[in-house]
Amino acid sequence: MMRSSKHRPKIKKYIDTDVYEESLNRVRHIFDVFDTVVVLFSGGKDSLAVMHLVKLVSKERGIDKVNVVFRDEELIPQVVIDFVDSYAAKDWVDMKYFAVPMYSQKYVLGSTETYVQWD
Repeated sequence: MMRSSKHRPKIKKYIDTDVYEESLNRVRHIFDVFDTVVVLFSGGKDSLAVMHLVKLVSKERGIDKVNVVFRDEELIPQVVIDFVDSYAAKDWVDMKYFAVPMYSQKYVLGSTETYVQWD
């Protein structure tokens, strides 16, 4: 009986490169495929790493600025906002900073109430 390809065991293949180089290759691919590249920056370490990878590839391609979007949900600690602001001030960052109302629900004594975080 023949197994379908989706049920075949996968075989690990090792490549002669490292995670850093492969990350740059993925970012290069994104630049090759899309007209505009934008980094969604949360102020965290993962999106910060991506922003710096995009900066390196942008520089390779003669692009001076990295397009960045940050969404302020009004629940973010001030230390994170200050960190994001420090990156917004860098000459290689073109940041769009959005602050939009965020709807939530709270449950108190058997009753659910919808509210906007800013209220």
